[in-house]
Amino acid sequence: MIDEPIRSHHMRRKALRCGALAGLCLLAMSAPGRPASALDVSEYQAKAVYLYNFISFFKWPAVPDNSFVIGIVGDDQFGPGFQEVENKPLKSTGMKLLIRRLGPYRPGMDLKDCHLVFIDSSEQRHARKIVDSVSGLPVLTVSEIDGFIEGGGMINLIMVQDKLRWEINRDALDRSGLKYHSMILQSAVRILPQAQ
Repeated sequence: MIDEPIRSHHMRRKALRCGALAGLCLLAMSAPGRPASALDVSEYQAKAVYLYNFISFFKWPAVPDNSFVIGIVGDDQFGPGFQEVENKPLKSTGMKLLIRRLGPYRPGMDLKDCHLVFIDSSEQRHARKIVDSVSGLPVLTVSEIDGFIEGGGMINLIMVQDKLRWEINRDALDRSGLKYHSMILQSAVRILPQAQ
């Protein structure tokens, strides 16, 4: 369900994106105690920024406690990537951002309280079960696993010519009932199902 008016002001998004990226990258470079290669830092800081910015492209139902929850299933490779924005109001919704580091998938894991679920590549074996557990609910599923959108996931982050991009399963998005801005589709490198 595409909703054009959702945060369509270009300059605000650009400022938010640039500000978040600068802040998160600065945190990554100065974070003590986490030895990481430049590739690790840049890739996962960029992924944290993408997850944060995806929020402004979607409209979720209101929640009683006014909290927006990102659940991370599997290894948490983001390090301090969300430190600057965690437990603070989102500029796009005013809701307080909570990050739940849920660890490895377990049968019966309840993800229904999450708004966005990121499935780490360490959970490739369980990705389909995780996606199925929130199917039809207003929960955005995002991963970095090859074949994720073919398996019913909504957004997959991929590297294209050393740049982070995304591909989308539009049917899965529509089944979730989430309203989204058309730009999320326009900026995708691949959309399923493919146009006839």
